[in-house]
Amino acid sequence: HRRRGIARALLAAGLREITEEDAKLIEWFTTSRVPAGSAVSTRLGASAGLRMRVSQLDMGSVDHALMQAWATPAPAGYRFEWIVDEIPVRVLEQALEAYRAINRMPLEDLDQEPWKFTEEIVREWERTRKERGQTYWMILAIENATGEAAGFTDVVFDLRHPDQIHQGGTAVDPKHQGRDLGKCVKAMMVNRILADLPTARFIRTENAGTNAPMLAINVKMGFTPAWEDTIWQMPLADAKRYVGR
Repeated sequence: HRRRGIARALLAAGLREITEEDAKLIEWFTTSRVPAGSAVSTRLGASAGLRMRVSQLDMGSVDHALMQAWATPAPAGYRFEWIVDEIPVRVLEQALEAYRAINRMPLEDLDQEPWKFTEEIVREWERTRKERGQTYWMILAIENATGEAAGFTDVVFDLRHPDQIHQGGTAVDPKHQGRDLGKCVKAMMVNRILADLPTARFIRTENAGTNAPMLAINVKMGFTPAWEDTIWQMPLADAKRYVGR
């Protein structure tokens, strides 16, 4: 079905819903599994803003001893909230604070504002996941002395297809780094998946190619490269001119 103008028509349909008051850039991603996506993005004149390495952990090859060592004993002075699907009101502010730490992720050449995390946005995520039939797990680390969020990790999966688990974000607030909290929460999550989702075959995650600290943790855990995703950007006005030809 290629070379028939279908992609241009799809792009035009989407752009009709966006005004330049709404946004100045259009953004999309391609995968190395479909090289034509990068080819057409280059032909459009888009810029490759961020290259993401997709890695996967084969659950059959997990180093159980390492995961146990990372998870126990947990760093002193912290408690860990286990959240399923909906974030309780009592820890909502800490969860929002933890999410904001993800803005420390390298963005390379993306022209992008920091992600915003509010109760309205998070509740919309929860509604969307519910409609899709997805399950959400989050481990939230909270410092006992201050009640501050220290870090988090989360995963999303569909029990109708339980063999694949998507690892979402993992972040630790700079004030709490150096205590192995990142390793701890990631290992706790893997141990829970092993115990409660025995049919899971892979955990898949994305990391910026320049995010050396997180890549190092994932490699030690046994994650191996699977493919690469690229996030592209293009001025909205340029995209509209392209589809208007």
